[in-house]
Amino acid sequence: MTDPVTDYALAVLDGVIPAGPYVIWACERHMMDMRRDDIYLDLAAVQLRVNFFKLLRHYKGEFYGRSFELAAWQMFRIGSVFGWKRSETKRRRYRVAYTEIPRKNGKTTEMAGVGLAGMLVDGEPGAEVYAVATKKDQAKIVWGDAKEMIRATPALSSRLRSYQTAIVYAKAAAKFAPLGRDSQTLDGLNPSLGLYDEFHAWRDRELRGKIRQGMGARREPLEWIVTTAGTDSESPCYELREHALNVLDPEQPDFVDDSLFAYIACPFEGDDPGDVATWARANPNLGIGKSVQSIQELWDVAKMMPSELNDFLIYQLNIWTNSAEGWLPLDAWKACGAAPVDAASLVGQRCYAGLDLAQVNDLSALVLVFPDAAPEWQVLSFFWCPQEDIRRRSKLDKVPYDRWARDGYITATPGNATDYAFIENTIREVCARYDVVELLYDRWSAHQMIGNLSAEGINCVGYGQGYKDQSPALKELERRLISQTINHGGHPILRWNASNAQVVRDPAGGIKLSKKDPRKRIDGIAALSNAIGGIILNRPDENGPSIYETQGITIL
Repeated sequence: MTDPVTDYALAVLDGVIPAGPYVIWACERHMMDMRRDDIYLDLAAVQLRVNFFKLLRHYKGEFYGRSFELAAWQMFRIGSVFGWKRSETKRRRYRVAYTEIPRKNGKTTEMAGVGLAGMLVDGEPGAEVYAVATKKDQAKIVWGDAKEMIRATPALSSRLRSYQTAIVYAKAAAKFAPLGRDSQTLDGLNPSLGLYDEFHAWRDRELRGKIRQGMGARREPLEWIVTTAGTDSESPCYELREHALNVLDPEQPDFVDDSLFAYIACPFEGDDPGDVATWARANPNLGIGKSVQSIQELWDVAKMMPSELNDFLIYQLNIWTNSAEGWLPLDAWKACGAAPVDAASLVGQRCYAGLDLAQVNDLSALVLVFPDAAPEWQVLSFFWCPQEDIRRRSKLDKVPYDRWARDGYITATPGNATDYAFIENTIREVCARYDVVELLYDRWSAHQMIGNLSAEGINCVGYGQGYKDQSPALKELERRLISQTINHGGHPILRWNASNAQVVRDPAGGIKLSKKDPRKRIDGIAALSNAIGGIILNRPDENGPSIYETQGITIL
């Protein structure tokens, strides 16, 4: 009997099939598993799935009417998930299948086929298959594909009945239905198979939690998750992705997790985004259902329009980035925080301080930038949050304020509201420790604090938050991140703020910070921008002129 799963793994490892780092890891894991005694690859189960897909008929596009032939990468994934079994129980090994691929690689049609097989060939009594998404209308996309497949496939239309709310296989008391976070009820579910569409868009863990809890009575439950990359590094999807990477990495303790299958298609770090070889590593269906020409057309636009570049990286190369507006690039930010900042060596050195004080639920942030440090500017960050509000804000923002406080990245101030006196005293201590040339602050806040500090000889300067002042500072930050001439030390809160930061543009090409989602704090980046703005104002020879200096202000 043929073994398409191992054939694919060997072809990837031999370099015959182009693949990125994590697909290579998945193939290496498969070859290691082939030497184990406690699990085995059931080739009959693999072939059953391959044959089932051959029954299906495409109902649209260039393959209309033709049999659904699984590509090699699809046989590897589907064969692995449904073929690997435990030697002792003869039941499937995997409970979660996580796939991350760019758009237009055939995920929707494939998911529909997996769902139909879950009704017909799983052998699960009273199977309940759900296409799941944040909105029921989104869930209906996969489910709707399944309905169209039934109409186009005589072998299925004679067995299955399609209704307005579900596909039913009466003989086995099985059903296939769409399910969204906005469905009327999520209680009483007993899913055997959950198909999660665009998991990167899920913002909370409740929906997946209810599906998993409902699977408790099933013999071989499965979560089949297929998604593109996203922008939210605090999302449930990114959390699962990080675990999946650790499961694939034999150097990580999570490698022993035998219940999760992971296939993450993306380029190697540093690959040229405009190279066809890069596209092939990220798009396993390239040349089958997705053409080089279609990617080329999108790249031609993206390389000329920075606002389109982020979409290209996410949807064509499956690279997680920080915001839909393409600001700031995650890889560049990470590279500029690889080394810790030596605070002791900076004592007494000249620096510029940016201050962003809390308004309602925001954090308070003070960021120092040392422009005389070599070879990179050094950045020190300070954050404050009311002690009694940490737990509530952790739940509200879905980030670990409590852990950050324990690890010393954030200072808990007394009470349940921002303690400006506490912050003011800390600023005095900081200014005594370092040579703060200027403390730059938002002109619309902190009047009493600024008055007190100014009276004590600290040079406090109001700094505008509009295009004219922010644009030069933000563009200088971009430039230094790309050239790796700034070191922020990898501070986790500043990294989170950077991942949330978005910009809006004016007709003259200037940019300023925008915060569309009030839960996504950017306080540290705002403070960092203020500090860099102070450097630009005082040391203009180090930086290019503002766009407003060269073009003026455009009035519409």
